[in-house]
Amino acid sequence: MNKVIIVGAVVFSAIITSCGSSSSPETPVQQDTAKAAQTIPQDTVAAPPASDTLRVTGVISKIENGKDGYMATLKDSTGKEFVATISIVNLQKGNSKFKRYNTGEKITVSGQSWKDDSGMEHITVRELQ
Repeated sequence: MNKVIIVGAVVFSAIITSCGSSSSPETPVQQDTAKAAQTIPQDTVAAPPASDTLRVTGVISKIENGKDGYMATLKDSTGKEFVATISIVNLQKGNSKFKRYNTGEKITVSGQSWKDDSGMEHITVRELQ
């Protein structure tokens, strides 16, 4: 019984001394914030340009269906093509009603416009006539 108490005391003292000691240095780690700021990757995405409201009348040459609307490719009288995103949510924001058109029909749309990387003009339709 005496041996068990001695072994237990040795194990207990070993645990206490190992928890009290630190294997890492006591000096705090210092960072060079100037260098750290330089190594952070910067966001390379350019801010989108301010969008303009655009009104286009054209004939639908292509329709791509989506989950809450569709994208219609329009060709105006000068032959220029536009991609109009016609969705229920966007039309509700503009107090307009959603209507489904077919290829070959002439429509007038208005809304915010922007150009993609290939130069194609896109319109987020807020008003549908």
